Amino acid sequence: MFDLSWMELLFVAVLALIVVGPKDLPKLLKSFSEGMRKFRKLYSDFQSGMHKLEKEVDLVSRDGDSTRYWQDYLPEGVKRLPDDFLPGKTNPEEYQAIRENYKKEVNKAKAQFEIDNKNEPDVKHAGVDKNDG
Repeated sequence: MFDLSWMELLFVAVLALIVVGPKDLPKLLKSFSEGMRKFRKLYSDFQSGMHKLEKEVDLVSRDGDSTRYWQDYLPEGVKRLPDDFLPGKTNPEEYQAIRENYKKEVNKAKAQFEIDNKNEPDVKHAGVDKNDG
């Protein structure tokens, strides 16, 4: 880091002992270590802020489907929450019951849709040409 040998470090320690004195040396070392701890925390906060800023810049500058891109950062549990989920409003058992009821209604609607559209002709291949205008 500073490219100091053991002899140079020993010389600095003896010099600090002579200049500061044996009585105040522990206080000096304690305040130095607290300063280093604050500096490291400040540096790590700065780094995490820069990483977040980099992700935001990537998100904004990305071409195409940018709404899908930010959802990739969400945890899996959050991705699977329904749109009407309100944190703290329902306990887990009520939420599970609501979710099961929702799944039943969706399956029922899908089955009804398949029944209703079973006898209908396929509109995609009905012979309609887009160029006929």
